[in-house]
Amino acid sequence: MKKIFSLVLVTSLTLLCGCSKTSPGESKTSQAAGQATTVTIANGTEEETTVTTIADGTTVTEVTTVTEAPVTSTTVVGGVTTDAPTKATNKKTTKKTTKKTTAKPTTATKVPTAAGVTLYGPADGAVIDPMTPMVRAYMAITDVQEAAEFWVADYTGNDNGASFTVTWKARSTSMYEVIWADNSEFKNARTILVKGGSTCITGVPHGSNCYFKVRDFTGKQESEVRCVKVLEGQVRWIDAEGGRNIRDIGGWKTESGKIVRYGMLYRGACIDGYNGIELTAFGKQQFREMLGIKTQIDLRGRDDGNEGAQVNSDFGGSYVKATFNQYDYIFNDSYSRQALKTIFDELADEANYPMYFHCNAGSDRTGTLAFIINGLLGVSHEDLTRDFELTCFSIGK
Repeated sequence: MKKIFSLVLVTSLTLLCGCSKTSPGESKTSQAAGQATTVTIANGTEEETTVTTIADGTTVTEVTTVTEAPVTSTTVVGGVTTDAPTKATNKKTTKKTTKKTTAKPTTATKVPTAAGVTLYGPADGAVIDPMTPMVRAYMAITDVQEAAEFWVADYTGNDNGASFTVTWKARSTSMYEVIWADNSEFKNARTILVKGGSTCITGVPHGSNCYFKVRDFTGKQESEVRCVKVLEGQVRWIDAEGGRNIRDIGGWKTESGKIVRYGMLYRGACIDGYNGIELTAFGKQQFREMLGIKTQIDLRGRDDGNEGAQVNSDFGGSYVKATFNQYDYIFNDSYSRQALKTIFDELADEANYPMYFHCNAGSDRTGTLAFIINGLLGVSHEDLTRDFELTCFSIGK
């Protein structure tokens, strides 16, 4: 502080008092834009050094030396020569040197920032349609006969519905946490751990905002927060890796005006590899961490795949065997009646939700059970039939 005050004081006095005389043995420096001059006086010799900096970085140095010395005059009087000192004269010499230097650019001080994860997509504010155009066209049909004819005229191939993929700049060997929620505070957020730079998020509630971010598993780096808008859509498809024909049975309107809740019951095809349909390790992770499924209800029996020998869940939850038939065959065999009792005992326990029930293709036996459950909740016969036929989008007519 003393040094700063002294500098300010000296500068102020110089500005107020103007130029001051330089004493012998002292030096004085003045500056102009691009130029600095130093004057030094010692032993009767005055040396002035001027350094000029040109825009291209070249500096020109001029040194001027002024020496004060007596000069002797010679006078001849009567043949006698006498030397007498006269007024001193100044001898002035100038030496000019040129030197080119490279000036270092002046840069602003950069405030260090914490390194983050760089998101690629989707863009902030993107709109996600949970139903594909084909599904929307089918759901828009009000006439039952037209809906039935839709499959003959318009069906083109398998369609497992829509989801969205989060991508980011990543090291291929690093692990990242993808975190998402329906609120910007990330309350009750879902998190999934993945390797690499992308992951598919599925099962997001319709008609809501989905906030997401990516965090390096070390916890030291995190991306910005982005938000996508998920449009309204009655059919909630689930895009679980390796799975097929998976959807939420919620979203249907009852005849009393209520809506069947999403996120409680999921239906679909087998997930153990029979008929080539098997959840990958990531698909199982999606079941556990994205959908939070706790219970697997297997409707298959001895005639399917492993001949009914399965006793453990395919993704780590609770496993329930409930061998079940299809259509009105359920009224003609005893095992279907027993299966219904087992299934509804599971449905009666809130701790078992969410659940996933399936047969092989997720079509006939699975479709029959979904028909019964939603029918008991009050969904109309027309909508129960429409829901049953949605399987055609996944496994064909």
